[in-house]
Amino acid sequence: MIKQNQRVLNVVMVLADALVVTIALFCAWWLRFKTTLFGPIGGHLGLQSYVLFLTFAVIPTYLILYFSFGLYKPYRTHKTIFSEATKLIKVNIVAFFVLVAILFIVNEPNFSRIMLFLLAIIATVFGITERFVIRSFLKEIRSNNKNLKHILIVGDNDLAYTFARKIRNNPYLGFVVSGFLGKSNHVGLEIEGSKIIGAFKDLDEVLEKNNFDRVVLAIPLKYYFKINELVESCEKVGIKAEIIPDYIRYFPAQPSVDMIEDIPIINIRYVPLDDAFNNFLKSLSDYIISIIAIIITSPIMLITAIAIKLTSKGPIIFKQERIGYHGKPFMMYKFRSMKVQNPNEEKSEWTTKDDPRKTRVGNFIRKT
Repeated sequence: MIKQNQRVLNVVMVLADALVVTIALFCAWWLRFKTTLFGPIGGHLGLQSYVLFLTFAVIPTYLILYFSFGLYKPYRTHKTIFSEATKLIKVNIVAFFVLVAILFIVNEPNFSRIMLFLLAIIATVFGITERFVIRSFLKEIRSNNKNLKHILIVGDNDLAYTFARKIRNNPYLGFVVSGFLGKSNHVGLEIEGSKIIGAFKDLDEVLEKNNFDRVVLAIPLKYYFKINELVESCEKVGIKAEIIPDYIRYFPAQPSVDMIEDIPIINIRYVPLDDAFNNFLKSLSDYIISIIAIIITSPIMLITAIAIKLTSKGPIIFKQERIGYHGKPFMMYKFRSMKVQNPNEEKSEWTTKDDPRKTRVGNFIRKT
């Protein structure tokens, strides 16, 4: 029943996403061709051409990217709306370039690229709003004990209790802990609102008599030799077993898993720029923000350059090789704040507060 509900939810989300993209395209078309906000209207393709492109290119492209970026994964394990919003921004950036490429391939120069750019912006805003509404709806119904998944936790240690507490304190996730398995002398105890309903050895019997959706193994490291046995018991009744590693306490940040052949390797340090797309966005934003900042601050930099030239001999810009990302050397440029020195006599120590090498303008630059 729950799997059926998830399929229905996925179908509804696909239809909702297609509708949102369609509305976004019509809004973008109206802004571009029914207003002069983005330049003169002039001659352009008819609405039917854009509807045709929407049907055979825009919607398929968006839905494929939504699947590729994991936007149809169950909300129970999804991260925050902010992480989902980030994925939606990525989807729209990629979609823009894909659609422009399609227009290039089909040789359609009259199709408005400005409208596609507006589509990306509007679809991002509408998509984030849509996902927020869906999240709020699911949060509401799950907080009222509907559309729940029942979990059996195998373990009665701090790790198991912490996990149960997370589930209990966040009802919108749609999980409920229906029981624990633990030590024989702990059977009957109530922990975090749920009882220890059996011992570890009772797993087969408990699974046969109850209807659980997930089994979470939260056992101490010393019992890991029993994992295969526990997983096999779950497989017999067709229930997915999941493991919370006992060494999770040693993870300082969000872990990720890589595979070398068939061997999983857990990365315990999360580095966003290890992702190629994140790296591309970072580089792109660096250039865009730098260009904007240079234009805005150009009057100040021009005055600074003139002041340096008039008050001391030598070049306006000081350059020096530094070590950057991944140990790669790069050339650093900045306004010269010190007197030009003979390379053979140049000091190598750090600048001090009253360093005699500083010029008057250089002293002001460093303070401000």
